[in-house]
Amino acid sequence: MSIRAHRIECIEIKKTSFSLSQDENLVNFLKQYGNNIDFDWTDIIEVPVNILEEFLSKNPSIEDSLKESLNEDILWAKEKGNEFIQYYCY
Repeated sequence: MSIRAHRIECIEIKKTSFSLSQDENLVNFLKQYGNNIDFDWTDIIEVPVNILEEFLSKNPSIEDSLKESLNEDILWAKEKGNEFIQYYCY
């Protein structure tokens, strides 16, 4: 059985949700759950909504802008019935 690569014809980029270089607490938290992100990394990552909720609950003193952005992403995902959020990091 082979794994096939499929061409992506359209990626619609929306708002910036977080910065890999500035939001180190979030990046380190995501690394604990198997996301191999680093500051030179570009790729599409998929983050479970419940992991973002856990990050927010364990880090109440994060910057308001990050908190608002993640809460907006979580709300968007739940309204769509999605359990994951995809982020294009570049």
